[in-house]
Amino acid sequence: LIYEDTDVTFVDSEGIQRTEIRRLPKETPNFNANEEYVPRSERPEWNIVGMFGQIFVRIDETVQNGDRIVPKAGKGSKSSDASGYPVMKITTPYTKERGYGVAVCLITPTV
Repeated sequence: LIYEDTDVTFVDSEGIQRTEIRRLPKETPNFNANEEYVPRSERPEWNIVGMFGQIFVRIDETVQNGDRIVPKAGKGSKSSDASGYPVMKITTPYTKERGYGVAVCLITPTV
């Protein structure tokens, strides 16, 4: 957040009007109070990011339960060696119409 010092006027507990300087978050000049709020979950520029744990991953047609996957063209693809992340379960099978499937993979931090 970007803050700015702002004069704030208020009435204290004794009924006296007072003004003091308070540091408040600065409103962006692009803010439009008349625009309807769209939740982040519905905005095209926002995506869920998983760092580690059991993560849902889009997969291509090469992946089966128990495989290990590596990233390829924005999806998980079957690893040709022992590298990558293990596929725990395919929750949505790959279809050509959709262009991807979904699997739960165990993502662990690497050093």
